[in-house]
Amino acid sequence: MRDHDLNLVPVACDDKGMIVEAVAEHLSKSRGAAGRPRLLYTVPTFNNPSGTSLAQERREDLVELAAAEGLMILEDDVYRELAYDGPPPPSLWSLAPSGTVVRLGSFSKSLAPGLRLGWLTAGRDLVRRLALGGLLDSSGGVNPLTALAVSTLCEAGDFDAHVGRLRRSYRERRDALVAGLRRHLPETCRCGPSAGGFFLWVALPAGTDGQLLLPHAEAAGTSFQPGHRFHSDGRGQDHVRLAFSLYPPKELDEAALRLGRAIESFVGTS
Repeated sequence: MRDHDLNLVPVACDDKGMIVEAVAEHLSKSRGAAGRPRLLYTVPTFNNPSGTSLAQERREDLVELAAAEGLMILEDDVYRELAYDGPPPPSLWSLAPSGTVVRLGSFSKSLAPGLRLGWLTAGRDLVRRLALGGLLDSSGGVNPLTALAVSTLCEAGDFDAHVGRLRRSYRERRDALVAGLRRHLPETCRCGPSAGGFFLWVALPAGTDGQLLLPHAEAAGTSFQPGHRFHSDGRGQDHVRLAFSLYPPKELDEAALRLGRAIESFVGTS
């Protein structure tokens, strides 16, 4: 952001994802201005940090709006393969006219975090521009060894089986953490839905600041990411993001117990 002198503008969301009317309103207000938005970045499927997915009708409205306004959507779709309660919703790229959406994917979520290999789907002209833009000549971003290893695994037909095992394991871990949070957190906490991905988004008791709570949680032997770190405008202080992908179910239940104790202690002394 600082390197490229970008002006980031947050868009309002709710439990159905991004509010498309808010995007339209901002575009309307900026029409004819020098700072008119050129790109919309979004994680519409199993969002990080909230875990929510953009509702189907909003997906259709968003790509229609972007096409009409000449706004490019950058769809960060790295959690698509990790769907636990049924198929994921269609990608924005699959719904949009060519040239409207650039969709990003990554094997680091669906195979292994050490495999820093991604891909994109986009219109033919943009893909050609990116391929001929000097990246391949400078070797600044390609990883042939990792690409060949992943290609060999996929050609052997092992990718789907591996992702199936991940889904089963992650679903068990998610369910264990959700159950633990329901048992151990105060009733004033709320846990958002997460049908896929790595995260749960938890609303703390009213007036509780996640950043101030963090050292108390770590002293109790658990941790999280404070919610304000995922907002560019200071919001999210009363939320925390919990990741469940690394730990087995018993440890996640224990983590929920420790977090619940930390919240009760912190609220009781603040």
